[in-house]
Amino acid sequence: MIRHLGDDVMIVYAAARRGRRLAVLLAAADGLDNDWDILSARDLSDVEAKRYEDAVRRSRR
Repeated sequence: MIRHLGDDVMIVYAAARRGRRLAVLLAAADGLDNDWDILSARDLSDVEAKRYEDAVRRSRR
């Protein structure tokens, strides 16, 4: 699941292979088309994890 925070910044919600839910903050790399730098990563909050699970369930229908 992707949340755009502007033209050059986004947060990607994802699950690792072992089930860990993560939020990864990305910024567009300077001068390179469709290339992104990872700024930070953290575990999802409970609210974010629920939103992520709901979105995954809806997409599988």
